[in-house]
Amino acid sequence: MLLRVQFEGEQKYVKLSELTFSAFLKEVLLKFNIPERRQLDMKVYDQSNTEVDSEVFEEIAKESPGTFRATLYSEELGTSQSSSSSVRSDGTVALNLTVCDPHEEAVTFEEGLPKRLCRINCKAKVLIENVLSSKPGGERIIQEYGKNKTLTDATRRQMINILAAEMTETHGTSPPKSVRVMYAQGIVALFPNLEDPYSQHGYEHYYDPENGSGYLAWRLKTIQRKPAEERGASGVRSPKGWDSDMSALLLLLHLLPPSAQGRKRPGKMSASQAGHQLIRFQKVGTSVQQHLDSITQSRQPYLLAMGSTKCSIHSYFIVIDNHALPCKATGSVGAFDELFKAHFVFGTSYNSCLNNVFTFVQTTIYNIDIGETKETPRVAELRAKMMC
Repeated sequence: MLLRVQFEGEQKYVKLSELTFSAFLKEVLLKFNIPERRQLDMKVYDQSNTEVDSEVFEEIAKESPGTFRATLYSEELGTSQSSSSSVRSDGTVALNLTVCDPHEEAVTFEEGLPKRLCRINCKAKVLIENVLSSKPGGERIIQEYGKNKTLTDATRRQMINILAAEMTETHGTSPPKSVRVMYAQGIVALFPNLEDPYSQHGYEHYYDPENGSGYLAWRLKTIQRKPAEERGASGVRSPKGWDSDMSALLLLLHLLPPSAQGRKRPGKMSASQAGHQLIRFQKVGTSVQQHLDSITQSRQPYLLAMGSTKCSIHSYFIVIDNHALPCKATGSVGAFDELFKAHFVFGTSYNSCLNNVFTFVQTTIYNIDIGETKETPRVAELRAKMMC
């Protein structure tokens, strides 16, 4: 028996060797590349809105002309995707599917990367698009993404400000968690390249319902505190003196600056100051022991570079617990690689002001403990930009 199926404007014939409900559902899933696991989510109803199951499907398909309605239900999204089908006298069934939320597609990344589901919330996407389109500066944000397929930090901050203002205007200064999640879902639905491929849902760097963090959450907290003035973003200064490889590594400190240490430890460390926690320079010919003797407090592992100048390094050491361990590598990238791995060899934590950089390297470069390591939104956002 031939069944004519229409899905999202596309029509295909499904041929069944046996007219059974199970075979019908499997062929529909196969023809339109719907994951097989969604078969249990699909339900079929006749024109009286009575559910059709495997026991009566064959009889109804053969003898009862009319319209069938099928739904594909997602418990997580809480939405159903409705469809209708008609049984013609010539034995052809036409199935009409009208879908707002597209079916989930399993996305498999390269070896070593996790499998995850891509979920697009249609309602949330429309919400964010309407808000941005109706606010000053919002159209420019949409246009910038359309042109560059990403957003600059300044544009992202402007977007967050617009959305947080709209959220508080509509729902008050403490919007429900469901509203915050919808806004976060809408951002990555409207701007797919801003999605973080390593997080569970892809939008946690905008709002993570588990710990209440993310750009939207932080902006809401700022609005709730009503500060007298907001601190502006500091300019990025390019590191000077080191070779190009080490300069590129130090540039990460400007892209992923140290996080604020809280009210009890005022004064945020600059990226340049954090660089001093990553690598120290000492002229060749001076004593390494002299450097070790000058250490007055315990520090996390860092690199000691020996050379005539910063751009002409002869050897590297990893300094840990007042010991200098010579690096096998003679280049800055190899030395940094050994420094990173030393944290795992000696079981020591990252320096707090270098945590963002090392976490980014751990999860994005080395793919270690992906999804288990706590990351700041900046780390997730930088990864999303790199992979777009």
